[in-house]
Amino acid sequence: MDTGRLVRPTIYCPNQADMDKALADVKIGKGDFATGEMSRRLNTKALIGDLISTWQVQADGRKSIVFCVDVAHSKAVCDDFLAAGVPAEQIDYRNQGRGPRSHHRPIP
Repeated sequence: MDTGRLVRPTIYCPNQADMDKALADVKIGKGDFATGEMSRRLNTKALIGDLISTWQVQADGRKSIVFCVDVAHSKAVCDDFLAAGVPAEQIDYRNQGRGPRSHHRPIP
């Protein structure tokens, strides 16, 4: 595509008011949010639950990528997708997977 992307992404995020509340007063270091603190604030059932319900309405059945704050957050998101009956895989920089299949195999 003209922008250098393989596909034109459609981007969704949690409810803005919930995000603003979660990120209020999170420390900033080196120009970005402090990862550990941000993870604790965003790795909540309220925000993850919003992610699952939004995905079910907007993208149910579509292959999707979810970017998370850190590995713990990505594992929690993957677990919640699986609990909701959605095929999901968690992949991180350590080349480890979580779910019925792992290690960068194709996801059905």
